[in-house]
Amino acid sequence: MIAARAGLNVLKMKNNTKIRIFINSMDISALYF
Repeated sequence: MIAARAGLNVLKMKNNTKIRIFINSMDISALYF
């Protein structure tokens, strides 16, 4: 569990900007709908 969480944290660190951009685009599209 601890190792899995650490791995997930690393993935989150690497993909954080991509996820933020994706969420921001989702929020923008949600505003139009």
